[in-house]
Amino acid sequence: TVLDKKNTDTAIIVSTGPSLTKQLPLLKEIQDFVTIVSVDASLPILEKNGIVPDFVTVIERVPETAKFFKQTSSDFQKKTTVICASLIHKETLEAIKGPKVITMRPHNYTKYFELDEFGYIGHGMSAANLAHELTVVMGFKKCILIGQDLAFSEDGNTHAKGHVFGEKDNNYKYKDLLVEKYGGGGTVKTAYIWNLFRDYFEKLSAQTKHLTEVINCTEGGSRIPETTEMSFKDAIEKYIDKSKKKEKIKLSSPTKREQEKYAKRIIKKINKIFKYADRYQKR
Repeated sequence: TVLDKKNTDTAIIVSTGPSLTKQLPLLKEIQDFVTIVSVDASLPILEKNGIVPDFVTVIERVPETAKFFKQTSSDFQKKTTVICASLIHKETLEAIKGPKVITMRPHNYTKYFELDEFGYIGHGMSAANLAHELTVVMGFKKCILIGQDLAFSEDGNTHAKGHVFGEKDNNYKYKDLLVEKYGGGGTVKTAYIWNLFRDYFEKLSAQTKHLTEVINCTEGGSRIPETTEMSFKDAIEKYIDKSKKKEKIKLSSPTKREQEKYAKRIIKKINKIFKYADRYQKR
Protein backbone atom coordinates (compact mmCIF):
# COMPACT_ATOMS: atom_id res chain seq x y z
CA THR A 1 0.00 0.00 0.00
CA VAL A 2 1.06 3.59 -0.61
CA LEU A 3 -1.46 5.16 1.76
CA ASP A 4 0.89 5.37 4.75
CA LYS A 5 3.99 6.36 2.75
CA LYS A 6 3.54 10.13 2.64
CA ASN A 7 6.96 11.73 3.13
CA THR A 8 5.92 15.43 3.15
CA ASP A 9 2.69 17.40 3.61
CA THR A 10 2.75 18.86 0.08
CA ALA A 11 2.72 17.09 -3.28
CA ILE A 12 3.51 18.63 -6.66
CA ILE A 13 1.90 17.11 -9.76
CA VAL A 14 4.12 17.61 -12.81
CA SER A 15 2.24 17.62 -16.11
CA THR A 16 3.57 18.41 -19.59
CA GLY A 17 1.75 21.56 -20.65
CA PRO A 18 3.76 24.29 -22.43
CA SER A 19 4.20 26.24 -19.19
CA LEU A 20 6.16 23.44 -17.51
CA THR A 21 9.45 24.55 -19.06
CA LYS A 22 9.59 27.79 -17.06
CA GLN A 23 8.85 25.98 -13.76
CA LEU A 24 11.60 23.37 -13.94
CA PRO A 25 14.45 25.44 -12.38
CA LEU A 26 12.33 26.13 -9.27
CA LEU A 27 11.21 22.51 -9.06
CA LYS A 28 14.82 21.31 -9.18
CA GLU A 29 15.74 23.59 -6.28
CA ILE A 30 13.06 22.16 -3.97
CA GLN A 31 12.94 18.51 -5.09
CA ASP A 32 14.48 17.27 -1.83
CA PHE A 33 11.75 18.88 0.28
CA VAL A 34 8.50 18.04 -1.51
CA THR A 35 6.77 14.93 -2.85
CA ILE A 36 6.82 14.94 -6.66
CA VAL A 37 4.18 13.04 -8.63
CA SER A 38 4.97 13.05 -12.34
CA VAL A 39 2.72 12.01 -15.19
CA ASP A 40 4.37 9.48 -17.50
CA ALA A 41 4.91 12.01 -20.31
CA SER A 42 6.93 14.28 -18.00
CA LEU A 43 9.40 11.57 -16.95
CA PRO A 44 11.95 12.01 -19.81
CA ILE A 45 11.86 15.79 -19.30
CA LEU A 46 12.53 15.44 -15.58
CA GLU A 47 15.48 13.12 -16.18
CA LYS A 48 17.05 15.62 -18.60
CA ASN A 49 16.71 18.30 -15.92
CA GLY A 50 18.04 16.20 -13.06
CA ILE A 51 14.73 15.96 -11.16
CA VAL A 52 13.69 12.65 -9.58
CA PRO A 53 9.95 12.14 -8.91
CA ASP A 54 8.66 10.03 -6.03
CA PHE A 55 5.82 8.62 -8.13
CA VAL A 56 4.93 8.39 -11.82
CA THR A 57 1.35 7.76 -12.94
CA VAL A 58 0.26 5.77 -16.02
CA ILE A 59 -3.32 5.34 -17.24
CA GLU A 60 -3.33 5.33 -21.07
CA ARG A 61 -3.84 1.97 -22.83
CA VAL A 62 -2.04 2.82 -26.08
CA PRO A 63 1.41 1.37 -26.93
CA GLU A 64 2.81 4.86 -27.58
CA THR A 65 2.97 5.40 -23.81
CA ALA A 66 5.88 2.95 -23.70
CA LYS A 67 8.09 5.57 -25.39
CA PHE A 68 8.11 7.69 -22.21
CA PHE A 69 9.92 4.84 -20.46
CA LYS A 70 12.01 3.68 -23.41
CA GLN A 71 13.48 7.18 -23.55
CA THR A 72 14.23 7.17 -19.82
CA SER A 73 17.22 5.27 -18.41
CA SER A 74 16.72 2.18 -16.27
CA ASP A 75 18.89 3.65 -13.52
CA PHE A 76 16.67 6.72 -13.35
CA GLN A 77 13.47 4.68 -13.32
CA LYS A 78 14.73 2.63 -10.37
CA LYS A 79 14.76 5.80 -8.26
CA THR A 80 11.00 6.25 -8.51
CA THR A 81 7.79 4.18 -8.20
CA VAL A 82 5.39 3.87 -11.12
CA ILE A 83 1.65 3.79 -10.33
CA CYS A 84 -0.03 1.93 -13.23
CA ALA A 85 -3.70 1.46 -13.94
CA SER A 86 -4.43 -2.27 -14.13
CA LEU A 87 -5.30 -2.10 -17.82
CA ILE A 88 -2.39 -0.65 -19.80
CA HIS A 89 -0.57 -1.88 -22.90
CA LYS A 90 1.82 -4.81 -22.48
CA GLU A 91 4.56 -2.86 -24.26
CA THR A 92 4.32 -0.11 -21.64
CA LEU A 93 4.42 -2.57 -18.76
CA GLU A 94 7.55 -4.20 -20.21
CA ALA A 95 9.24 -0.81 -20.72
CA ILE A 96 8.95 0.11 -17.03
CA LYS A 97 12.23 -0.98 -15.41
CA GLY A 98 11.77 0.34 -11.89
CA PRO A 99 9.39 -0.52 -9.03
CA LYS A 100 5.73 -0.48 -10.03
CA VAL A 101 2.33 -0.74 -8.39
CA ILE A 102 -0.63 -2.05 -10.39
CA THR A 103 -3.78 -0.27 -9.23
CA MET A 104 -7.37 -1.25 -9.95
CA ARG A 105 -9.75 1.32 -11.38
CA PRO A 106 -13.27 1.40 -9.88
CA HIS A 107 -14.94 -0.52 -12.70
CA ASN A 108 -17.02 -3.69 -12.58
CA TYR A 109 -14.45 -5.79 -14.44
CA THR A 110 -11.87 -5.11 -11.71
CA LYS A 111 -14.28 -5.27 -8.77
CA TYR A 112 -15.30 -8.71 -10.03
CA PHE A 113 -12.11 -10.15 -8.49
CA GLU A 114 -13.15 -8.96 -5.00
CA LEU A 115 -9.73 -7.58 -4.09
CA ASP A 116 -11.41 -4.77 -2.15
CA GLU A 117 -8.72 -4.72 0.55
CA PHE A 118 -6.32 -3.20 -2.01
CA GLY A 119 -8.74 -0.40 -2.89
CA TYR A 120 -9.58 1.27 -6.18
CA ILE A 121 -8.26 4.45 -7.76
CA GLY A 122 -8.52 6.12 -11.15
CA HIS A 123 -11.94 7.72 -11.62
CA GLY A 124 -10.51 10.30 -14.02
CA MET A 125 -9.32 10.05 -17.61
CA SER A 126 -5.72 11.25 -17.56
CA ALA A 127 -2.49 10.38 -15.77
CA ALA A 128 -2.74 13.79 -14.08
CA ASN A 129 -6.26 13.00 -12.88
CA LEU A 130 -4.88 9.77 -11.42
CA ALA A 131 -2.05 11.70 -9.75
CA HIS A 132 -4.56 14.14 -8.24
CA GLU A 133 -6.63 11.30 -6.80
CA LEU A 134 -3.45 9.68 -5.44
CA THR A 135 -2.54 12.84 -3.50
CA VAL A 136 -6.01 12.89 -1.95
CA VAL A 137 -6.09 9.26 -0.83
CA MET A 138 -2.54 9.57 0.55
CA GLY A 139 -3.66 12.51 2.67
CA PHE A 140 -1.54 15.37 1.40
CA LYS A 141 -2.66 18.73 2.82
CA LYS A 142 -1.66 20.63 -0.32
CA CYS A 143 -1.57 19.53 -3.95
CA ILE A 144 0.29 21.90 -6.29
CA LEU A 145 -0.24 21.71 -10.05
CA ILE A 146 2.42 22.77 -12.57
CA GLY A 147 2.34 22.26 -16.34
CA GLN A 148 -1.41 21.63 -16.18
CA ASP A 149 -2.28 24.06 -19.02
CA LEU A 150 -5.11 22.05 -20.60
CA ALA A 151 -5.08 24.60 -23.41
CA PHE A 152 -3.05 25.65 -26.42
CA SER A 153 -0.36 28.25 -25.81
CA GLU A 154 -0.40 31.55 -27.70
CA ASP A 155 1.96 30.11 -30.32
CA GLY A 156 -0.08 26.91 -30.65
CA ASN A 157 2.11 24.61 -28.57
CA THR A 158 0.50 21.65 -26.82
CA HIS A 159 3.39 20.39 -24.70
CA ALA A 160 6.54 21.48 -22.90
CA LYS A 161 9.97 21.65 -24.49
CA GLY A 162 11.54 18.19 -24.68
CA HIS A 163 8.28 16.25 -24.92
CA VAL A 164 8.73 12.85 -26.59
CA PHE A 165 6.18 13.64 -29.32
CA GLY A 166 7.24 17.25 -29.80
CA GLU A 167 5.90 20.59 -28.64
CA LYS A 168 3.06 20.66 -31.18
CA ASP A 169 0.71 17.69 -31.37
CA ASN A 170 -1.82 18.14 -34.18
CA ASN A 171 -3.82 14.98 -33.42
CA TYR A 172 -6.37 16.59 -31.10
CA LYS A 173 -10.00 16.54 -32.27
CA TYR A 174 -12.56 19.26 -31.55
CA LYS A 175 -9.89 21.79 -30.65
CA ASP A 176 -11.78 25.04 -31.01
CA LEU A 177 -13.45 25.17 -27.59
CA LEU A 178 -13.02 28.41 -25.65
CA VAL A 179 -12.75 28.33 -21.86
CA GLU A 180 -11.81 30.87 -19.20
CA LYS A 181 -8.08 31.42 -19.07
CA TYR A 182 -5.81 31.07 -16.05
CA GLY A 183 -6.19 34.17 -13.91
CA GLY A 184 -9.49 35.12 -15.58
CA GLY A 185 -10.16 38.13 -17.79
CA GLY A 186 -10.46 36.31 -21.08
CA THR A 187 -10.52 32.95 -22.82
CA VAL A 188 -8.08 30.42 -24.27
CA LYS A 189 -8.54 27.69 -26.85
CA THR A 190 -8.70 24.12 -25.63
CA ALA A 191 -9.54 20.66 -26.97
CA TYR A 192 -12.53 18.53 -26.06
CA ILE A 193 -10.44 15.87 -24.28
CA TRP A 194 -8.51 18.46 -22.26
CA ASN A 195 -11.80 19.97 -21.13
CA LEU A 196 -12.88 16.55 -19.83
CA PHE A 197 -9.64 16.34 -17.84
CA ARG A 198 -10.33 19.83 -16.49
CA ASP A 199 -13.83 18.80 -15.42
CA TYR A 200 -12.42 15.90 -13.40
CA PHE A 201 -9.98 18.22 -11.64
CA GLU A 202 -12.82 20.59 -10.79
CA LYS A 203 -15.14 17.85 -9.55
CA LEU A 204 -12.59 16.06 -7.36
CA SER A 205 -11.24 19.36 -6.00
CA ALA A 206 -14.75 20.41 -4.96
CA GLN A 207 -15.51 17.05 -3.36
CA THR A 208 -12.27 16.78 -1.38
CA LYS A 209 -11.26 20.36 -0.54
CA HIS A 210 -11.81 19.62 3.16
CA LEU A 211 -9.01 17.04 2.82
CA THR A 212 -6.61 18.42 0.21
CA GLU A 213 -6.36 21.98 -1.12
CA VAL A 214 -5.42 22.15 -4.80
CA ILE A 215 -3.19 25.09 -5.73
CA ASN A 216 -2.85 25.68 -9.46
CA CYS A 217 0.61 27.13 -10.08
CA THR A 218 0.59 26.45 -13.82
CA GLU A 219 0.61 30.21 -14.54
CA GLY A 220 -0.86 29.69 -17.98
CA GLY A 221 -3.46 27.77 -19.93
CA SER A 222 -7.03 27.37 -18.72
CA ARG A 223 -8.55 28.14 -15.35
CA ILE A 224 -9.50 25.11 -13.25
CA PRO A 225 -12.48 26.03 -11.04
CA GLU A 226 -12.34 24.97 -7.36
CA THR A 227 -8.55 25.43 -7.26
CA THR A 228 -6.52 28.28 -5.78
CA GLU A 229 -4.38 30.17 -8.30
CA MET A 230 -0.94 31.26 -7.14
CA SER A 231 2.51 31.69 -8.63
CA PHE A 232 4.81 28.72 -8.19
CA LYS A 233 7.36 30.89 -6.41
CA ASP A 234 4.79 32.13 -3.88
CA ALA A 235 3.48 28.61 -3.26
CA ILE A 236 7.00 27.38 -2.56
CA GLU A 237 7.60 30.15 -0.05
CA LYS A 238 4.26 29.51 1.65
CA TYR A 239 3.99 25.72 1.68
CA ILE A 240 7.40 24.07 1.23
CA ASP A 241 9.39 23.39 4.39
CA LYS A 242 13.07 23.48 3.45
CA SER A 243 14.32 22.71 6.95
CA LYS A 244 14.02 18.93 6.58
CA LYS A 245 14.74 16.69 3.60
CA LYS A 246 12.15 14.09 2.65
CA GLU A 247 12.79 10.38 3.14
CA LYS A 248 12.87 7.87 0.30
CA ILE A 249 9.53 6.12 -0.16
CA LYS A 250 9.88 2.33 0.07
CA LEU A 251 7.01 -0.06 -0.62
CA SER A 252 6.65 -3.70 0.37
CA SER A 253 4.93 -6.57 -1.44
CA PRO A 254 2.30 -8.90 0.04
CA THR A 255 3.74 -11.96 1.78
CA LYS A 256 4.06 -15.24 -0.15
CA ARG A 257 1.13 -16.63 1.83
CA GLU A 258 -1.01 -13.61 0.90
CA GLN A 259 0.00 -13.88 -2.75
CA GLU A 260 -1.07 -17.53 -2.83
CA LYS A 261 -4.41 -16.66 -1.23
CA TYR A 262 -5.13 -13.91 -3.78
CA ALA A 263 -3.91 -16.08 -6.67
CA LYS A 264 -6.38 -18.84 -5.77
CA ARG A 265 -9.21 -16.33 -5.66
CA ILE A 266 -8.26 -14.81 -9.02
CA ILE A 267 -7.80 -18.18 -10.75
CA LYS A 268 -11.19 -19.33 -9.48
CA LYS A 269 -12.81 -16.18 -10.86
CA ILE A 270 -11.06 -16.48 -14.24
CA ASN A 271 -12.07 -20.13 -14.60
CA LYS A 272 -15.65 -19.12 -13.91
CA ILE A 273 -15.45 -16.61 -16.78
CA PHE A 274 -14.03 -19.28 -19.11
CA LYS A 275 -16.80 -21.75 -18.24
CA TYR A 276 -19.47 -19.13 -18.82
CA ALA A 277 -17.91 -18.07 -22.14
CA ASP A 278 -17.60 -21.69 -23.28
CA ARG A 279 -21.28 -22.42 -22.54
CA TYR A 280 -22.33 -19.20 -24.24
CA GLN A 281 -20.23 -19.95 -27.34
CA LYS A 282 -21.70 -23.45 -27.67
CA ARG A 283 -25.23 -22.12 -27.34
